[in-house]
Amino acid sequence: MKKINLLQLLALLVIFFAVNSCSKEGSIGVGALTAKIHDQSYSSFIRQSNYSNATGILTIVSTDGTDINTGQKVAFYVNCGSQGIPDKNLPQTYTLTTNAATPLNQCGAYYAQMATQTGADLYTSTEGNVTFTTVDNPNRRVSGTFQFTVKKGTDYIIISEGSFTNLLYTME
Repeated sequence: MKKINLLQLLALLVIFFAVNSCSKEGSIGVGALTAKIHDQSYSSFIRQSNYSNATGILTIVSTDGTDINTGQKVAFYVNCGSQGIPDKNLPQTYTLTTNAATPLNQCGAYYAQMATQTGADLYTSTEGNVTFTTVDNPNRRVSGTFQFTVKKGTDYIIISEGSFTNLLYTME
């Protein structure tokens, strides 16, 4: 068995700390996403962003748990249409519409108190918007703000002061 000398160990430690310093507080996913949920601070630990060329929809999902199936979950989508994620004429705001002539809203959101909740256990958006403030399509990065009111039955939750910064999105 080969021995690791002091210089090799030092090089490994430098690489380990350099890689770990690239992520915010041990978070998974590039960028940051924060908000207030009923005036309580929310900071995501996990972020996943995906843009679908087929539908023109950018989806952002985040949790404050240690994996995508734990903690509170905040998710939203923006229907960018056939033009793709706009990188001109920013800021660009997308508003939740409830218009029957618009079968798919410009944007929408859901909130889960536990990340594994689905269907009737989810709070879904009744009003809100998403604004893109910075878009870097060549590097697949997006930043902006969001706010929503979400509802489950007669219970409402306000998600305010939302921001996402330098989120890396994948494409399908």
